[in-house]
This record gives sequence, C-alpha cells and structure tokens, in this order.
Amino acid sequence: MTDDEIQALKAKYAGADLRIISNDELEIEIVVDAKKLAREWPRFRALLQDDAQEMQAHKMLVLAGIVEPSAEAFRALIEERSLPACWEILANQCGKIVGASRATKHKKI
Repeated sequence: MTDDEIQALKAKYAGADLRIISNDELEIEIVVDAKKLAREWPRFRALLQDDAQEMQAHKMLVLAGIVEPSAEAFRALIEERSLPACWEILANQCGKIVGASRATKHKKI
C-alpha cells in the first residue's frame, strides 16, 4: 500500500484512527471513538437514511452515556434495550463500529 493510498483512506475515514495491519492483504483496522462520534453527530446524522435508523443511532449514544435521552429516546429505551442492534446499524450505515468506549472493525479494502 502506497503512502498516497494510506492518505486517501485516512481522508475517507476522517475521525477514525487507522492502523495498517497487513500491506499484503490491504487490510486496515478502523477504530472510532464513541465520544468523537457524538461530537460529529450532525455529520453522522446526515449519513442515516430514515427516522427509524436515526432513532436507533440516538439510542446507541444514550446507552453509551454520551448524550442525554430525549423523551422519545427514553420511551424507546424502555421498550427495547438492544445495544448490539444499534452497533450493527451503525456498522451497516457507516462502515464503522463504535462501542461504549472503543471498538474495532476489520475491513478488507
């Protein structure tokens, strides 16, 4: 992997810490800090395609203790405490996984 390719990946996954695991397999490790995600909420929100997914993502941030729950989110949390489902939605929408503190996802390029 060339320096230009690495810089392109860093630009594509801005806000994530990238570590090159293997140049031979072009595999990287994407690490996203949940608190960084909370700071970037407006940009992240734009990635979501409908209200249901936005609610799930908001629930994830509430469960991680990063944002205060709205009345709607609070009701939803009472009805469903599915944190892994929230992570999965984030992974599917953003190509990234976040955790209550830090989590990683291996992605083949």
